[in-house]
Amino acid sequence: MYEVKIVKDLCYAPERLERNALDLYLPQGEGPFPLLVFFYGGGLEQGVKEDLEGMGREFAQAGVAVAAPDYRLFPEAVYPDFLLDAARSVAWVNEHADAYLRRGKLFVGGYSAGCYLSMMLAFDKQYLGAHGLDPDAFGGFVQLSGQPTTHFNVLKYSGLDPRTARIDHRAPLYFARSQGAPQLFIVSDDDMPCRLEQNQLFVKTLEHFEYAAPLRLQVVHGPGHGDFLNDAGRGHSYLFEQALPFLQEMA
Repeated sequence: MYEVKIVKDLCYAPERLERNALDLYLPQGEGPFPLLVFFYGGGLEQGVKEDLEGMGREFAQAGVAVAAPDYRLFPEAVYPDFLLDAARSVAWVNEHADAYLRRGKLFVGGYSAGCYLSMMLAFDKQYLGAHGLDPDAFGGFVQLSGQPTTHFNVLKYSGLDPRTARIDHRAPLYFARSQGAPQLFIVSDDDMPCRLEQNQLFVKTLEHFEYAAPLRLQVVHGPGHGDFLNDAGRGHSYLFEQALPFLQEMA
């Protein structure tokens, strides 16, 4: 188990005064350490980077560095502000992380609404491409209980019924293709309505495209949608138990 150093409030968007920073959770050792940029959930309406402090410590103790960015939220934000922020924070980490640790491969992930951001970065290449980055070259993506159709609050703030199942340019599923980075999808059999089936659809669609990189769907028994960062009963969170082996293998 590694000692953990936390570096707070590193600004990745200096032209803004709010929701423009990220925190680093760094294992203390020689490395190299895989580095996971991870986005919190909250429906694109709430959440702060401090929500991931327990998760960041947990992974860093196991030798995986974590970056936890803030990003703009509804109703102050408009689509795609949060996606632009997500991509910019990943680009900042990619450029500056070497000043803080000897890092290995770069991974991206997210939880719920944060997973929607992660999935969009993985499959709609324009966002990271604007920073000269190719998501297909990343170590992998950890997709935790995200919505691969157009996010329900993106629909709501567009004046549509948030229950609508829509696959348009705002949906990760719209960009399904055969090439990409390794993908780990994690979802619960007691998740929010339709979330299990949506993730199954996305994975099956990628399989239909003969997705060339490792592609895994792990269905966890028991936790509700809000419980993935809670203790799984064996001293670690559900996310940690499912994601750490994937990160270690792909590193």
